[in-house]
Amino acid sequence: MAALGAATTTHNATRCASLDFEKRSVADHEDAAKAVLALDLDGDGDTDVLSASLHDAAVSWFANDGATTFAKRRVSHDAGAGAVAAFAIDVDGDGDVDVPWASHDDDVVAWYENDGAQAFARRVLAEDADGASAVHAVDVDGDGAADVVAAAVNADAVLWFARDDGLAEAVVGASDAVWSLHALDVDGDGDADVLAASISYLDDAVAWYENDGAGAFSERAIAPSSQYTQACFGVDVDGDGDVDALAASRLEDAVTWYENDGARSFAARVVAAGADGADAVFALDVDGDGDVDVLAASYNDDTVAWHQQVGGRGWRSFTERAVDEAAGGAAGVFAADVDGDGRADILAAAQDDDRVACPLPSPAPTALLTSVTFEEVGTSLAFREAVFALLVSFVSGVGCIVFCTFLPRARAPDADRSAELVEVAATVRGSGDGAGDPKLVIAVPDDRGAPLANVLLVGGDVGDDLPKSALV
Repeated sequence: MAALGAATTTHNATRCASLDFEKRSVADHEDAAKAVLALDLDGDGDTDVLSASLHDAAVSWFANDGATTFAKRRVSHDAGAGAVAAFAIDVDGDGDVDVPWASHDDDVVAWYENDGAQAFARRVLAEDADGASAVHAVDVDGDGAADVVAAAVNADAVLWFARDDGLAEAVVGASDAVWSLHALDVDGDGDADVLAASISYLDDAVAWYENDGAGAFSERAIAPSSQYTQACFGVDVDGDGDVDALAASRLEDAVTWYENDGARSFAARVVAAGADGADAVFALDVDGDGDVDVLAASYNDDTVAWHQQVGGRGWRSFTERAVDEAAGGAAGVFAADVDGDGRADILAAAQDDDRVACPLPSPAPTALLTSVTFEEVGTSLAFREAVFALLVSFVSGVGCIVFCTFLPRARAPDADRSAELVEVAATVRGSGDGAGDPKLVIAVPDDRGAPLANVLLVGGDVGDDLPKSALV
């Protein structure tokens, strides 16, 4: 085998960035804040915040002045006991944003009609949705109008309300104890299906309901055995063109990605295994590197975190980055560009703190690297593995996290030569201030995990797999 770094190769790739978040309060007196989302509710061009809170029967919105100072405005003081969910969409087609919501304790699903000046009138859809637990809105029947989709956890029902029929109630499915849902086109046939998560121990924990295009649904299982699944979200996690499912299990302390193979067969992949009391999940490209990262709120450990996706050909991994570890009873999470700087900000609902917060990322760092060059620094006779891919996944001014993919050399004809993803130590040398090129110094381990050799990466913007010929 050739010595590590015997060949010098330059490879251009994608930018890495460091993200730290500064906590900003949106509201401090939302009694048991449960849900949060962000959008331009008043049409003034900036991003406002919407929340639902359990104990004060309120759905509120917070008007952004354009400089991330928020003024509290009520959507309603009479949202009913246990306001657990809210959504925002133009329900009546008059060009402004209305607010559908669900109230758990008084079994109500309703929407608040916006008059265009952000005065809202209550319109009830159902007063017998036993344990109303979730709400979403999308065009279910293909008529171009927004329909409302809701879950009633105690009634074991998922419902939809058709706007073209006066928002009359119809049944999506009868899955046991659905607590969360997300309506989107799961199967790519052009109509809206419904992804649902159940807190039951008896039924399919994560399922999707296939829409026939006319609003008739058939249930399809995704994860029959997951326990007490508190939240779900649909998104193309791996960039292969189909919709995957994300789920947060409060009992299993897990955030799971269910990978869609394109034929709606789903394989479970771990995003986080230690999210104590995982309560909410969302997904967005947080770090601007072109792939989807996963956000989660975990109630028991008061933590809001984002899980940075890294990956190459044939593998993906998620690295947890804490945003707030003191969000008392973290129950909701969302992401949007709140301050207008073109980057994702993270919003959180802290149920026990009665708080809605918006941590903002630190200023974008200067790119450390623009190309990658390998130079031999040292080798070892103990080296027994061929390094064939290198991914720098996260870079800051003082260090980085680097993943190497190792292909073990076969020690016998039937030896396992499956690739292994290993996190290795790395530091940054040089400041990039003109005094010399910054370098990433990477300590490559041998098959016993001991440091083997240093590899210098000179220049920058690192992100995807390097050709095998560069290193072996």
